[in-house]
Amino acid sequence: MDLTRPTTATVVLALAVGSLALTSRVAAAPQDLFVVDTQFYAGQSTVVEATGRFAGCVRVRDLGGTVTEAGATRFTGEKRLACAAGAKVFLEYDVVFDPGSGATTGSWHVTASTLDGVEPGDGGALLGDPGGCSTARRACGCILDTFTLAT
Repeated sequence: MDLTRPTTATVVLALAVGSLALTSRVAAAPQDLFVVDTQFYAGQSTVVEATGRFAGCVRVRDLGGTVTEAGATRFTGEKRLACAAGAKVFLEYDVVFDPGSGATTGSWHVTASTLDGVEPGDGGALLGDPGGCSTARRACGCILDTFTLAT
């Protein structure tokens, strides 16, 4: 047995340990998303979580929308997202309501933006969870909306 030459198992173990050390030092970039406690009333709703490019965004105002009930119930509309330093993101959304769960699923896209790194045409998935929100005193209901930017 030649003790001056490492065995295959020793080399594999050294590579695995080195890879683990490198992986633990590389932090994953935060996902670009914002979560809104959307209130069903003519006021602003609060952003309860914002990460990545949306970090610093705090409020959402509904600018208008429609409900279409031809088969599935569909909600479409426009919102304005207010962020730090006066930045704003205008977006349109299109979701379908699931009467069994009360949830909504769909998509959204940016129509105009002054927020760094967020451009018209950007967009992604929109998921609404009716059990995750807190209805405000003057609202007639709510949904917790998660807007995730596609990568």
